[in-house]
Amino acid sequence: MKHIGNNTEEAALKKSNLGYVLVLIAALMWGSIGIFVNGISAMGVSSQSMAAFVGRSAYLGAGPDVYGLPSG
Repeated sequence: MKHIGNNTEEAALKKSNLGYVLVLIAALMWGSIGIFVNGISAMGVSSQSMAAFVGRSAYLGAGPDVYGLPSG
């Protein structure tokens, strides 16, 4: 009979690999910011307006989880 392995070890390995994947996704998103900023700037949107939009979007996306607020 083949030994399958310890479930907790397999779960820990999958969880550690997930961290690497999330870091890679974050790096790709961070690197692609310039593409969008250049295009939006060409339409005449100021960098202050873009920063305000990003801040509001981040708050609405993470605010309920971070601050314990109701989502909606």
